[in-house]
Amino acid sequence: MLACSPRPVVVSFTEVGLENDRATAGLRRRCVAWGCATLTVVLASAGCADEGDVVGTRAELGPPSVSVVAPIPGISNVNANEVSAIYSPGNLTRYGTFVMQYNGGGGPSVNGWSWSTDGLGYHRCNVRGNTDTACGGVTPDPIASFGAWGGDPYLASTQDGTGVVVATNGGKTVGSAYWNIVVAALSVDGGRTFPMSMTISDKGEGCNDGDQDQQAIALDGAPGSHRFWTAWRHDGAISVGGAYGACLRGFNVSSTGVVDFLNTTSHEVENLTHPTGSSIGGIIVQGGPSPIDGRDAVTIVYADRFTGGSAHSCQAPQDLKWYAVTTYDGGVNWTSSHLIYASQAYSDCADTNRIYSGGRDFGFARDPSGGYWVAVHDTTGTIRLFLSTNDGVTWSAVTTVSPGGSVFFPTVAADSSGHILLTYYRTSGVNVWVELTAGTGHLGDAWSSPVVVSSNSPEPASGSGMFGDYMAIAAVDSSFTGAAPGFMAAFTSLDPPSPFLPRIDAAWAQVSP
Repeated sequence: MLACSPRPVVVSFTEVGLENDRATAGLRRRCVAWGCATLTVVLASAGCADEGDVVGTRAELGPPSVSVVAPIPGISNVNANEVSAIYSPGNLTRYGTFVMQYNGGGGPSVNGWSWSTDGLGYHRCNVRGNTDTACGGVTPDPIASFGAWGGDPYLASTQDGTGVVVATNGGKTVGSAYWNIVVAALSVDGGRTFPMSMTISDKGEGCNDGDQDQQAIALDGAPGSHRFWTAWRHDGAISVGGAYGACLRGFNVSSTGVVDFLNTTSHEVENLTHPTGSSIGGIIVQGGPSPIDGRDAVTIVYADRFTGGSAHSCQAPQDLKWYAVTTYDGGVNWTSSHLIYASQAYSDCADTNRIYSGGRDFGFARDPSGGYWVAVHDTTGTIRLFLSTNDGVTWSAVTTVSPGGSVFFPTVAADSSGHILLTYYRTSGVNVWVELTAGTGHLGDAWSSPVVVSSNSPEPASGSGMFGDYMAIAAVDSSFTGAAPGFMAAFTSLDPPSPFLPRIDAAWAQVSP
């Protein structure tokens, strides 16, 4: 067990570059170390110093610097407004890839995916017919192969260079009144092609007993892991209030795509805290060794949204609460739900301009030390970021972002160098931007000022589809950017000219030091 003390404890080092040391007229390596959720900067004449050698803290360096590469428009080659993204590291024979899966929301599935090895040039693939030979000429959409309608996309990838990517989705089989299946497509080449698919949950399996919606997936955070955890909400007609419970299922995927489920059926997520008949407004899962004692931990964060009403219509200001609940045995037993934050004046609304700012939208990430980061948007113009270092039992407020106007759909990611990146949509009148701000894994550290990564949007009211229903960011390494490590973001934009249908754009940012 790691014991924290007032003096930062160094656990592991990540080299982040060379620094000119005028005092000794030489170069010293600048490294960061994760420990007790405290980011420590270590300077050494060679290597990354010895464990416990603390020279300075990240707070002494001030906020990180963020430089943004201009957004790349039209990453999707179909009109789309829901997107998930992941980075799959490369190896000696294959470049790393930034992969995005997207759909148009509702109706027959229009899922597609795009991938890039440098963040600038993209291969655009879709189920309506691939003209790019790099797409493999196969259907990547796990829903299409089941003759079903498409749901919400979500991606995860191994991080050991084997290139295993799992693309989950949900939907309803033809003729079904419910969103009754959770499925996945598999890639073993870093997300370039998806030749395999599988069913994760079908009607009547495990806790699958009604609508299945908003499935999420994450790679277990253990080093070299090939274990994936997927969770989704279930039951209750989405059109009249949403889902009332949640499910969890885990599985391993070999480097050749062989799947081994960890349990015979999905497990019900127990001890959820919400009033009878109220809706779980969203669900995201993360897993890995506990920072407390090293046990396998899987934590789910969810939002208790409201009682009754439509999941996509405007609601009067209401209480909205976000909770975390954890299992240490793959879903058999669960801790109590622990409150992250409670908003007292939140409005859930997909307004007349088709700008979606629903209460289910929040970000959840796991850093290399096992710390959990959750970003929520509170009231009209504020985003709040929280950190837990004990498997979600207690949460500390890290920072608040209030850039002006309306902000919604925060997304958060952590890299191996200690940076935390927060992205969100911001609106002012009929204009929409995507912004990001960066900080580090240390309570009380300064954060960079918000930086715009998207261009000003056209009038959303003249478009169609849902603007801002999903956003995704992923940490990428220096082999991908050709420079310093950074982050890739994928988000909704509008495709001119009229009728301004939604599309997916991307951008990448470098964060230093």
